Amino acid sequence: MIKRKKVVAVIPSRSQGDYINNLNFLYIGEKMVLEFTIISAIKSKIFDKIFVVFDNKKHKDYFEKKYNVVGIVVSRKKSDFIHLVEKYKKTYFNPYSYISVLLPNSPFKNHVTIRKIYSKVIKENLNFIVTGSEERKRFYYIGQSRYKIIKRPMKNDGNIEPLHFISGGIIFFRKDFKNFKNYTNEIRIKNFYTINSHEGFSIITLYDLILASTINDIDASIFKNLLKKN
Repeated sequence: MIKRKKVVAVIPSRSQGDYINNLNFLYIGEKMVLEFTIISAIKSKIFDKIFVVFDNKKHKDYFEKKYNVVGIVVSRKKSDFIHLVEKYKKTYFNPYSYISVLLPNSPFKNHVTIRKIYSKVIKENLNFIVTGSEERKRFYYIGQSRYKIIKRPMKNDGNIEPLHFISGGIIFFRKDFKNFKNYTNEIRIKNFYTINSHEGFSIITLYDLILASTINDIDASIFKNLLKKN
């Protein structure tokens, strides 16, 4: 039996994006990108409170009313989650044993996965954990005009060791964790939770948003096409 800990969710959102402005508030099907992460956080039933960070009061008021989350307005347009956690840790997050950062640009994170990660964190008494996917085929940029596939290391049995990359937008930190800015340098096998490529899908470009709309509605579209044929 896993002893219950107090845990808070922090979902950073903003209007000004690195590649697409207003990304978190664009629609995939009938929901905004941000809504998928809020809904997964609520359905996981592990969070004592869910904070969503906005850069304007209009979005704060709307989502507080719709989902009963706690909104924080930050005037700074480009605040990454490290800055937000460090800035508001004492003010808002101090009463909690763990802080979970859920990034909304990975909208397909599953509430069951969030619960499993939480269980692993508590059971193994981890300082932090990040989600990621196994990479099978990827080209890595090494210069202005050249691309090269990184050779994967071999295991002792002769099989190829898989490459992994951070994705999926689920991170848990223990409250007393210190090295937020360089946490990626501390990642070991125990700190990495592998998820499938669907949950690990992150929206960066407009093309990704279009693809995400297709993925999200793929089952419905199949049935619609079958009905048309009949």
